[in-house]
Amino acid sequence: MRGWLTTAAPQADWWPKRIQVRLKEVRQFLAVKKMHLAIFFDCREHSTRSLEELKLAKGGSDSRDGLSCWGHYYGELKRISSHRAFSRLLGKRLIPPLPKEKSGLWGFAEEEPKKHIAFVIGTNEHGDEMMHTSNPARLADYFGANPDAPNYLTAVHFRKQVLDKYYQMPGKYSVEDSILSCGSLWAITMDNHHDDRVVAWLGDLGRDLPYEEQLHWRSHNIPPTGGVSETFFRRQLLAQFTDSDRPEHLFQQRFRELSEMCEKHLGWLLLSSADS
Repeated sequence: MRGWLTTAAPQADWWPKRIQVRLKEVRQFLAVKKMHLAIFFDCREHSTRSLEELKLAKGGSDSRDGLSCWGHYYGELKRISSHRAFSRLLGKRLIPPLPKEKSGLWGFAEEEPKKHIAFVIGTNEHGDEMMHTSNPARLADYFGANPDAPNYLTAVHFRKQVLDKYYQMPGKYSVEDSILSCGSLWAITMDNHHDDRVVAWLGDLGRDLPYEEQLHWRSHNIPPTGGVSETFFRRQLLAQFTDSDRPEHLFQQRFRELSEMCEKHLGWLLLSSADS
């Protein structure tokens, strides 16, 4: 029963002698149903010899072991055939469901500890790169946590090409003014108001990006070259409403406004986006 459920198949040459089913998926289903699976068995054997000849006593006994119970009995047969004695094994076995935390059910599955990538956050006096983990729990903040570590709001720089992957799959990813998202799965705030680079906070990289995406961003990581943009600084640190001056962001904004006006006054879209 380790990993498989096995059952006997009909006795025919073209049938397999047994059928196996993966036990994990069965027990996951049982967890969803909040039930046990009962397997009943009833096996009989007949003999042309009597119980006396077989040196067996009439009757039997019942047994139990965990979730299994069975009875083994011997008896005599009337002389209506050549068989004079029989034995019978009768019982059942219960298969329990997986614990909810092992079932793979949303809300119950055990969460694996999230992995975090270390990013380049600067260079030392010798020009060597300085790196630090993006794990938010190991970063400093303005409330006294990890005072000897870099701050959560440490600017990490990347080549502009880090966004090419997301631009190439507009049906899956959305690259907009200061934010990158993957549907409702994840999103990260970023400073994409530069000609040659993208900047993100060290803590946001570890908190908001899945591990696989962190690896992608790490491959485009470069030492800091300058600070964050004025737009990003005003929005993130001064909490000010600030419009972007980037042409690609202004185009997105004007396109949305044009689409809304067309639908409102014409009842249809004058232009359609590439992914619509």
